[in-house]
Amino acid sequence: MSKPPLEFTEGNLLNIKSIFYAKAGIEEIQPTKKHRKKFYSIAMVATISLLLVTSAAGMGVIDLSFLSKFIEKDMVRFLQPVSQVSEDQGIKMETLAAVSDDEMAAIYFNMTDLTGNRIDDKLDIYDYSAKGVTTHNAQLIHYDEATKTATMRMLVNGGKKLNGNKITVRIDSFLSGAMTEKEYNPGFDLYSLLNDKPASGTTFLNRQKDDISGLGGEGIEEIWEQEEIAVLEKDKIHMSLPGMDWQYISNIGFVDGKLHIQVNPESDMGRFNHGYFYFTDLNGNRQDIARYSISYGAYEIDQVGMGGDYIEYVYDIADISQLKDLKLRGYFTTYTDYFQGKWKTSFVMEGTTNTKQASVNIKLAEAVITNVEVSTLGITLEGKGLNEIGSSDDNIAIHYKDGSVIHSESIISSSSERVKLLYPKVIQIENVDFVTINGQEIQLQ
Repeated sequence: MSKPPLEFTEGNLLNIKSIFYAKAGIEEIQPTKKHRKKFYSIAMVATISLLLVTSAAGMGVIDLSFLSKFIEKDMVRFLQPVSQVSEDQGIKMETLAAVSDDEMAAIYFNMTDLTGNRIDDKLDIYDYSAKGVTTHNAQLIHYDEATKTATMRMLVNGGKKLNGNKITVRIDSFLSGAMTEKEYNPGFDLYSLLNDKPASGTTFLNRQKDDISGLGGEGIEEIWEQEEIAVLEKDKIHMSLPGMDWQYISNIGFVDGKLHIQVNPESDMGRFNHGYFYFTDLNGNRQDIARYSISYGAYEIDQVGMGGDYIEYVYDIADISQLKDLKLRGYFTTYTDYFQGKWKTSFVMEGTTNTKQASVNIKLAEAVITNVEVSTLGITLEGKGLNEIGSSDDNIAIHYKDGSVIHSESIISSSSERVKLLYPKVIQIENVDFVTINGQEIQLQ
């Protein structure tokens, strides 16, 4: 089971639905096998806009030299041309190119609407997979309004045997028309509401028997160890939220000294829309109040079981008097359309396997690093207790021979014995001089 996150911030959004976890860049406890996206969001391998051009005379062969106008020149030479096309319902998917270091790969593909306006600059690939590998995320990196084409990058992990394997990229659905409201006002005073409303009622979810489809936030490891989890009774109230007909507040109250806000995303689009409530002071300044979320209950759409019929937000607010000086606000993203189809392409992964590595014995808190390997896409660490390592907490940097230094942006934990750190640019292996971990210099071979 993945280690849950320790923070809940705007950049680390915590709605319990799996799609929300994916966008949030956090890991999620997944106690039941519901129909949901199973991936974790990661920072970009390179912050780039990518346009690929095919040559009509070249029968679909990608002109890689054209890429140097949009991405780092050192990355162009690592890209493997693919140029595989799949079309369904007037929407074309074209897998353009990939770059691999034999453990991880970035796959670039276009989604183009040939007949309408279903592809936009807010495109969000929803159901997708890459057979033969673990899929981490699919992220929009460029949109061409003239051609109605969205260019995406998918990150995949194949262990240590990625190159030479057949990879099948599949897209089954996507969302469009995303709109985000960062300071949503629900239109009521929570202090007054709780003073006037009847008792909220408490019930318990059995961790083994009930449909708990997700848990995320601060202190959730301790909560998940409980055999029974206290929540509010369902649908004690029915409060509409202005401008958000896809969900309603179904109960509010205190449980075991914490404020609970229960919502029900009742419409079809409610399973895709996501967000959370937060608090400000009376002057609108956001307050740092610990919180977590739990998603439970199940419903069926198109004969498919879905988790998260109810979402309960829990805040470290013990008494109604604390609400006198607080305002309830929300951060929500909604979509206008959901499209399904079948887009699939396959290719054999190639790539560079050039690496530099070193055997080490480095202790970081509870972690021990025994091997460091630098490849095209990042650094792989091997050892024990490595799931305790955070890329922002432990200063792990690559030093080039010309004196320049690059720092990691994100981390993927494969296990407690092996993690992968990603960097903002493709790493020029031949120019790497050494690596530092918390100031300790490591010479590579």
